[in-house]
Amino acid sequence: MNRFVCLLLLGLLPILSFAADPVGWGVVTAVSAKSYDKTGAETSPVAGGTLFTLVKEVLVNKQPAYLIMNPARPDAQRIVLAEDCRAFMEGGLMTTEAFAQAVADGGDLSALTVRMRRQKFAEKYYSMIAQREALVEKAREAHLSGSPAGRLAEAKRELAKIPAKDRALEQAEKRARTNAQRLKLRDDRKELRYRATGLRAEIDRLKETAGDWEKAHPFDDSEVRKNGVYKTLTRQLEAMRPDFETLLNGTPAE
Repeated sequence: MNRFVCLLLLGLLPILSFAADPVGWGVVTAVSAKSYDKTGAETSPVAGGTLFTLVKEVLVNKQPAYLIMNPARPDAQRIVLAEDCRAFMEGGLMTTEAFAQAVADGGDLSALTVRMRRQKFAEKYYSMIAQREALVEKAREAHLSGSPAGRLAEAKRELAKIPAKDRALEQAEKRARTNAQRLKLRDDRKELRYRATGLRAEIDRLKETAGDWEKAHPFDDSEVRKNGVYKTLTRQLEAMRPDFETLLNGTPAE
């Protein structure tokens, strides 16, 4: 998957430079969104509720995606899938400094104030959604723990981390000062490839039983919904509904 993403993104490299005029801003709406660097390598996930400046709209594996930037680190641009975010095409992220500068430059104070309020609201709302969904996910992981379905999920997570580990070892091998160091790192990379092969075989084997196990042991989130933190977050989100419809121009998901 990552290799295919990487190959596709190679054709997008000309657009992966800093854009002086961002097309908008956005917020991560998923509990956790996968992100990629300009080579297509998977990077650290982006948490729900994270605000970003939208530099450009792109395609990844024929899926709509965004090239995003954190104003605090303009050199660290990332790509996230559009399905994991919500975007607003009204100029970049309104940090306190950006707001002050825009006002000083003669910007519309009322419009700028609304944009900043909209961004702060989106950050709070989707952070709370992520917190609530994380409670469900934690309970689901506990339910699956030790089962074929749980082992399948663990194997997939471990396999997904291997490409990044291999790239790190490759870079370390290039920097190695002695043959002994290079040989050790080369052996580490071989072991990593053996582990990847083993994980793929384990995943294929577990797929045969994981589905049947889950059908026989369906996850019930009713106990999570009775949790005090979950209920508090739900009440707060419900109280935010009128502002959601006004500021974010839509109806929040249940």
